Amino acid sequence: MMTRDRMAEIIQQSGYKKGFVAAHMGINTQKLCDIIAGRRKISAEEYIAFCAFFKLLPDGTPMN
Repeated sequence: MMTRDRMAEIIQQSGYKKGFVAAHMGINTQKLCDIIAGRRKISAEEYIAFCAFFKLLPDGTPMN
């Protein structure tokens, strides 16, 4: 599964709005939508922010 597909799945399952997640990542909603749609690559900093928000390790597994 592509990283962007997994990100979309995590957001959907969380019940959070994309705008809320994007704000916590330090980006706007359009950038997050572009990442998920594959129109933009995610930077390492953005990915780390996403993982931190959802309390995930960089490999996508939950932090204990």
